[in-house]
Amino acid sequence: MPFKCCVTGCRGNYKGTEKVHTFSFPKNDALRERWLRNIPRKDFSATPYSRVCHKHFQPDDLIWETSAFDEKNGKIIKASLQRPKLKEGAFPSIFDGCPSYLSSQAGSSRKSPNEKKMEREANLMMKAIAHSKLSAAEYYKSRTFSFSDFNELLTCCMQYKFSTFWNVVHKDNILMFLNLKCTDGCVKLLYAVHITADLLLSVSFQNKLLTHISSKYNELPIKVSNINEIHEILDHIEMLETKDLMN
Repeated sequence: MPFKCCVTGCRGNYKGTEKVHTFSFPKNDALRERWLRNIPRKDFSATPYSRVCHKHFQPDDLIWETSAFDEKNGKIIKASLQRPKLKEGAFPSIFDGCPSYLSSQAGSSRKSPNEKKMEREANLMMKAIAHSKLSAAEYYKSRTFSFSDFNELLTCCMQYKFSTFWNVVHKDNILMFLNLKCTDGCVKLLYAVHITADLLLSVSFQNKLLTHISSKYNELPIKVSNINEIHEILDHIEMLETKDLMN
């Protein structure tokens, strides 16, 4: 024999009336207390046999189908449930025939102060993430500004502020990034990255040309076409020098 709904005025599963799906009270104390507080029955105390029917829950609170992944064909198979399930945290909020203050279509969305606080924090976090993604996208766009000839390269380089590790020099159709070290009043050239008019980039250390500087840049010189490549090479060399100094 199906359980009857305990909500006042509801005739669900009574003889000769509509058949409904019912749910027992939750075991979680806080959620159980909310169910009792919402149900319009004075001094009501739920028993193990007390039930609330699906008509008192928001449509979004009910799960009417289940799904499973079929590994053979790689598809998700869905099937209807014989009886619905409640989503986690759902509580009754629709009470037809009761005073309006006891029944609200927006009842399921009513939040406690703690829930509201958590929602505000989540919204702020999402805004911060969105701003971070936007800033990263703008940064990446600026760092990957492409050029097709030497004059465009010079124009691009004028828009960026390079690390103080490098001295930027333009002379005779050659763009140079020089790392100078001053010891006892003497200036010594350590690293030099120079780009010629045909956009070939070479690297030298103490006036000796290098054939590679990393597994990625293992065949020098290379032809460059965007600022990002140049920055990456300059940053890599600066990192190597910093590690050597620390060691």
